[in-house]
Amino acid sequence: MILFRSFILLSVVCFIHLPVEAQKKSFFKKLNLDTLTNRNLRFLPLPSVTITPETGLKAGVFVDYFYRTKSDSGKTVRPSLSWVQALYSTRNQFTAEAYTSTYTSNEQFYIFFRGGFISNYERFWGFTKPSVTNDQYAEVTYNRVYAQAKLQRNLGNKYFAGVSFYFSDYSRNKFQEKEGITAVPPAGNNNSRITGAGLSFTADKRDNQFSPTKGFFADATVIANYDLQNKQYAYTLITTDLRKYNETGRHIFAHQLYTSLATDEMPLFEKARIGGSNMMRGFFQGRFRDNTFWTLQTEYRYRLNRFLKIAVFAAAGNTAPSIDRLLAQQVQVSGGTGLRVLINKEKKIYFRGDIAVTANGMLGYYFRIGDAF
Repeated sequence: MILFRSFILLSVVCFIHLPVEAQKKSFFKKLNLDTLTNRNLRFLPLPSVTITPETGLKAGVFVDYFYRTKSDSGKTVRPSLSWVQALYSTRNQFTAEAYTSTYTSNEQFYIFFRGGFISNYERFWGFTKPSVTNDQYAEVTYNRVYAQAKLQRNLGNKYFAGVSFYFSDYSRNKFQEKEGITAVPPAGNNNSRITGAGLSFTADKRDNQFSPTKGFFADATVIANYDLQNKQYAYTLITTDLRKYNETGRHIFAHQLYTSLATDEMPLFEKARIGGSNMMRGFFQGRFRDNTFWTLQTEYRYRLNRFLKIAVFAAAGNTAPSIDRLLAQQVQVSGGTGLRVLINKEKKIYFRGDIAVTANGMLGYYFRIGDAF
């Protein structure tokens, strides 16, 4: 302890006796915003803290790896990103996941993977037309092992096509009713084990994949899913994701139309859910759920200066038990505002803080890295 105190004292004395100009230069070089936001993010292990209504406070270890593969033609290959994370939340949720979004040399192929283990907590109100209030829900816990993957070939001009794979195993689900609840969980065994394969197409014309301001993104995937528990065809899932970005001076407009359409009945936990930190913010994820889902959301972002943006956003959408009834259901609406803080200039990565409200009286708050879409 004496040695440690002596070292601290010596360090302080040496700093005091440095020339004033050297002190200022060293201090401002480390803490200047331009220096901080221009850090070379390549391999970045760091603590991770997020806050959402679904998780409460979630913290753990997050390791990012940013990289670019080689290009023989001299053209710039878009950045790739891989990460692993282990997180635990105040709602006793545990997550261990791995992720990669990789463009191979010369962008000849695109490889996507996300998978891992989740011990989760969520809430169950019912399906598309639950006759319950926001406070009347069942609490449910379960374990999930899952993997999603894409392997696509570059068709030229930033168009990609290829195959997609899916595996999802839900087990050990437990429902606990709240006092006065009327949303009764479905009877029977709600565990499920689904695997599937299909085709996917992607067009990515965005100027940046982390925080785009110009261009568009389009993705369509069709996967035929097989029920491993009952040894039979389960359903085909068709998803589309369309995004458009425009920038005029300090003004940025972002729009997204997302659909998830199942041809047959889905297992309980595979059903599409309204809500979360990225789509229809404000709704607790799962407030409405069913076999089909659509949402249209728009966000206006205004650049205050080099480091800060403010945002205003709105979203509409709903769920339905089948594709033909999707537009016949009541449309749910949410909106809110937020702040974006630049944490890396080269890759345009922002820290996001949002608060959102819904037409049926729910409130959501989100503190995360990265734009919603």
